[in-house]
Amino acid sequence: MRNDVSFVLISLEGGKRFFKNNISLSNINFQIFGINGKDLRAEKYFKTMFSNDHKLLSPSEIGNRNSHIIAIESFLASSSNFCCILEDDVTVNSNIFFDLIKSLSLNSFDFIHLGGLEGLRINTVFKRYEKNKSVCAISKFELNTLWRACGYIINKKAAQEIIDAQEKDVLVSDNWSTLFKNKKLNYGFCKCVNHPELLENSLLQDERIALRKIRGSNHLRNLRRICSTLLVIIFSWLKK
Repeated sequence: MRNDVSFVLISLEGGKRFFKNNISLSNINFQIFGINGKDLRAEKYFKTMFSNDHKLLSPSEIGNRNSHIIAIESFLASSSNFCCILEDDVTVNSNIFFDLIKSLSLNSFDFIHLGGLEGLRINTVFKRYEKNKSVCAISKFELNTLWRACGYIINKKAAQEIIDAQEKDVLVSDNWSTLFKNKKLNYGFCKCVNHPELLENSLLQDERIALRKIRGSNHLRNLRRICSTLLVIIFSWLKK
């Protein structure tokens, strides 16, 4: 395995689920990062509770965001040229994955999205890209239709752009259109990870569903529920 690539796993459980489902990757030395949003101090949560588009973020969304940020900062401080970041609920096509890692070049892509779009409404062009076993160059417009941060590869240039964007605003980890807004980078897509459509026992997904229900209600009920939720969070933290 190349020594100029950092491998990162975002996981709250030490990667148990990931290595169980991806035995062929068990020999890779992954750095593991995972921040549980429920463990955030109240002050830190309230500072980042609203995204750049004024949506209320759940503790798990903030924890996920912070996990990716810490992982990318660690990469920037390292001597590696590339960083591959995976979340622990993906399964990896190891043949395509290892070929992709071997092919990485400083003169090619700054950012490569690794797929995992199952269950999402996606740009039809990506259905065609998913059939390829190599990296497809994608435009900035196509990048703007991509979501999920369950698998991607970045170089130092793209990594710094992500950190700079997160320092300016509160962005969820997969808001690629804003993270790379007005940036001249080379973007690629290579389908080599699968993401479960039904997320069983996913705290992040459960909290997102709950927030959608709140956002979909009328404004007054929305405000009341947000206030009630905040009061519950505040009192729970005060009891600690």
